[in-house]
Parts: sequence; structure tokens; C-alpha cells
Amino acid sequence: MLQYDTTTIVIAAAVIVLAVVASLVNPFFRGITLPDDDDDDYAPSNDGETGPADDEATVPAASDGESHDSGNSKYPPVSVIITTYDSKPELTRNLPAVLKQDYPDFQVIVVYGEHETDTEDWLKKMHEQYSNLYFTFAPETNRYLSHKKLAITLGVKAARNEWIVLTESTCCPDTEDWLKSLSRNFTRGNDIVAGYAHYADDCPDIYRFIRLQQAHYLLRRAQRKNAILTNMPVVCFRKSKFMSENGYQGYLQHVNGEYSFLINKYSDDDNTAVELSRRSWLTEDAPSRHAWHTQRIFYYAIRHSLNGCGSTYLLYAVDRIVPHLSLIVSIAAVIFGVLSMNLTVALAGMAAILILFFTRMGIAWHACNKFDEPISAIKLPFYEWATIFRNAACRIKYLTANKKDFTTHKV
Repeated sequence: MLQYDTTTIVIAAAVIVLAVVASLVNPFFRGITLPDDDDDDYAPSNDGETGPADDEATVPAASDGESHDSGNSKYPPVSVIITTYDSKPELTRNLPAVLKQDYPDFQVIVVYGEHETDTEDWLKKMHEQYSNLYFTFAPETNRYLSHKKLAITLGVKAARNEWIVLTESTCCPDTEDWLKSLSRNFTRGNDIVAGYAHYADDCPDIYRFIRLQQAHYLLRRAQRKNAILTNMPVVCFRKSKFMSENGYQGYLQHVNGEYSFLINKYSDDDNTAVELSRRSWLTEDAPSRHAWHTQRIFYYAIRHSLNGCGSTYLLYAVDRIVPHLSLIVSIAAVIFGVLSMNLTVALAGMAAILILFFTRMGIAWHACNKFDEPISAIKLPFYEWATIFRNAACRIKYLTANKKDFTTHKV
């Protein structure tokens, strides 16, 4: 039956208040700021400064090594670097959209594997149609540098422009204004620009959810001038910055993590911008199950080499502990209320569960809708609860894996 003694009221109130607090301790509630595309003019506030560029090391097949300055141009010259390794189908599907960008001065550099003669033949045919397409291969005999880092480094050295846009062969710009949207951030004081990519329509909803949830930690922090890493396959940076600070020096032992290392090494409180306008989005091909799990496991291999991540790890832990604590307390209140025949506490526990479920569902659905992620609202609370177990499973797989799989410095 209903009871109204002081102890009952305090317990019931505490359970409900904890549920409300747990609903708001939520990365989706803190949110990311999206610009209004209606106000986009794509024009950077460029004052003519882009910084010096390195022109000593070049790749003849890709560039003459000359570095172009942006001068007073409305749109500074840009070099887009795409690395590919045994991914010709993805490259042939997505590269044309990059080459068709509505941008006055840009080059596209594709760096492929040394053995990929079929990719080279296709690129030669594409070059006949697009004169701004350049390509070269990355040797596969380097022992102490991952193929990916080597390919990116060769691409940067070959680039003739100060601003580099790095992305993947699995990514396709959503619009022809992709480069224009990114370029408005290529201004004095900025050295790094983080972009956004969403998965293709055939991607499993759980992959979409986890990536968007991670983005709400990383992109929000980057928007507040405190970027630490990224889970997006698009980063823009200055060639001069990359070359003067020896590229990936300090992270050469890692097999992957190239985009996160660029953010972690070259970003500081004043030199980082985030571009999230819809015209700047990329669509990334849905990863295979193996690729998805490999990517998540490899994160544990690089996390200890990243600087400044402690506060994000702590926030992430709090975001997981508080809702689960609230759920446990709410269930305990229901059980206690039933066993003690205290209907007030039992009802408070059930109310707390409903508050936690529907409030978090609504907040997550709003975030998914904001980023055009077509995930059914009813799935979202279950994805949230499952995340902690999925992360634990990935960590266990990493701990039990052969650590030589994560390093280029094999002995």
C-alpha cells in the first residue's frame, strides 16, 4: 500500500532525482553545435597568410614539388590526399565525386600500394579526364613505418599547396561544395581542421550509434579548442606544420591511428577549427564486421600514446557509471517495495526506470535526428546499455591479442 512516512518519501525522492540526473549525464545532452547552412557563403576570412611550405622532397609522379601560396584568393589552393591499399572498388566509386568538386584550384593525390598495377592503370585513365589528378605508389618494404603513414607522408611531400585535406578512398563528399565548406577554416591562426563523416545507408545501426556517441565527446571538445583525437576519416592541416615537426615522428611504432595522431600532435588551444556544416559532410562506406572490430581494438593500442585524454576518459566513465547506477537503484527500489509491501517505493522505482528510459531515448533520438542518422528511437536505450559491454569485450580482445599485431617494430 501507499506509505507517506519520512523515510519512504526520502527514498522515493532520491530514486527519482537520481534518474533525472542520470538522464542528463549524457554526451548527447551536452551536444555539438551545428552551423546553419543557410548562412554559409563558404568564403574563408583569409588574410593572405598560409605559412611556408616544404618543397625539398617530392614524388615526381605526383607533383613538381612547387608549393602554392593562397595569396589573397577567396579560396586558397588545396591538395587532397587519398591513400588506398587493395581498395580499387571503393576508389573507383568515390574518387570521381572528389575530382568533381566545385573549387577553383585543387589537386588530388592518390597514393596506392606498390603492387596495385590495376589501380595504377585505372588512375592513368582518370588522369586523361582530370588533369588535377596525380598519383604515386608507396613502397611496401619499409620495416619501421606503417604503409599508411608512409603513404600519407609521401602524399604530403608531393603536395604543391600549403593546405592538405586527408581522407579515405572509402569516403565520398555529399556535395560539390565539400572543399569550399572546409576552406573557410583555412585562415590565419588555424593549423588543423576536423571534419565530419557519416556512414552509408547500409551500415548497421549500432555502428552508427557508437560512432555518433564517440563524436559527441571528441568533436564537442574540439569545438571548445581542446581537441585530442578524432574518429572521423577527414582531417585538414598545413603542409608546413607537418614537415617542420617531422610528420608522424613519435608515433611511428603504431600500425594505425593516423588521423588521431595528427590531431593529438598538431592541435593546441588556438589553432584548431571544426567544420560541421552539412555541405562539408562525407559519406563513408559501411565497414565490414571485421574492419569495424579491428578498428575498435586498435584504439586500445594507441590510447596510451595520446596526450591529454585523461579528462575525456574520466567523463566517459562517469557517463557510463551514473545511468547504470540509477538503473540498479531503481530496480532495487522496485524489489524492496514489493517485498516490504511499500507501494510508494515500488512506484517510485518504476517511475525512475521510465524516466531514465524515455528521457535518454528522447535525448539520443534528437542527436541522431540532428545528424540525419535514421536509427529507430526504441533501439537507442538498448544501444546505450549495450555499449559498456561491447567496450569491455573489445578491451578483453586487445588484452588477449598478440601485441606485435599493433606495432611496426616487430622483433
